[in-house]
Amino acid sequence: MKNLFLSYALFLVAGYSGWAQVEKGTHAVGATVSLNRYEASQNFLIRSKTFSFSPEYAYFLDDNWSLMAGGSYTKLTRSLDTSLGNTSEQLEKDFRAFSGIRRHYPLQNQLFLIGTVGLEYTFENSKSEFFRETDRSEAHTKIHEFGIFGNLGLIYFPSDRWSLELIVLETNLHRIRTNALIEDEINNQFNGWAFNLVGKLSSPSLGIRYYFLGSR
Repeated sequence: MKNLFLSYALFLVAGYSGWAQVEKGTHAVGATVSLNRYEASQNFLIRSKTFSFSPEYAYFLDDNWSLMAGGSYTKLTRSLDTSLGNTSEQLEKDFRAFSGIRRHYPLQNQLFLIGTVGLEYTFENSKSEFFRETDRSEAHTKIHEFGIFGNLGLIYFPSDRWSLELIVLETNLHRIRTNALIEDEINNQFNGWAFNLVGKLSSPSLGIRYYFLGSR
């Protein structure tokens, strides 16, 4: 089994020198880029690759309290080959928009515990192709999700302006609407609720942030 995870976060901002961090009036803006590759083989061979780009902006309404908003684009490609010669290929694209309130809890020196809660909307567009001997079939799924989300993590400030962020736990409660089409005919529809609670230590989300003060 081979598992390669690459996460790179780059934040570009314009500001001026001075102490900022998590005080009232501070701004933070930037983007996160990540790449995740996975390969496993036993009686089958599966390969997947995920690319994600997520811009985000935050403004501190008060000391240790920030209002944040952003979006993300994720592209997933996956292939499966079995020992019987059956194969499948999947292409999935996700678009997400979110906004929420984040609280910073000082722990020691430049280390903070962070908690975020907010609203998010996700649209997932997935296409799959299945090959079996001379037969070929195609499936197309569209999923709309809207609801609340929350996460917990840690932030460390190695300098006045820069921070390292690690999210360790994520949860959400979504209203889901799904349409699945097989060979261009509606095969399945689903409307309901879904709850997720996910630990992130096995696939950590690491970010680098830069903070600056706005004009007063």
